[in-house]
Amino acid sequence: MKELTRIKLIATAFSLLFCLNLNAQQIREIAVPSLNDIAMASYDQYGPVIYYNPQLVKQVGPYLEEYFKAHEYAHHIFNHIKREYFEANRYNRTWVRVKYELEADCYAAKNVSDRARKAALLFFKNQGNHKGSQLHPTGFQRRNRILNCSQQ
Repeated sequence: MKELTRIKLIATAFSLLFCLNLNAQQIREIAVPSLNDIAMASYDQYGPVIYYNPQLVKQVGPYLEEYFKAHEYAHHIFNHIKREYFEANRYNRTWVRVKYELEADCYAAKNVSDRARKAALLFFKNQGNHKGSQLHPTGFQRRNRILNCSQQ
């Protein structure tokens, strides 16, 4: 048991160091009222950015905002996206893969408050078999991933 706790502490420390290194790049959050999604990870001429729709964020509330922003930060942390994907279109979505979405969900599940995690579970439960797009997992898949990751 002590060994498992020690391994978790080491993993957490490495994760924090990685995030601190990423924060040195200063991922900016930029409001885009015309964005057709709550939030998305991207790059612009100044570096990594997270665009978010302030009206949608207000509609979903602070807990889902916390969850979705953590999810988008995960895309940068895990290098799911490359700067060159966004040279022609800063709203490019061709990089999205089911695997990436589930990895970002797992990261968010482990790094948000209990209330944010519960809000995401309810949101995805209500989404059911619906996908945000062809490149996203279903709500049920995302809910199951969050449940599994939050128990690790």
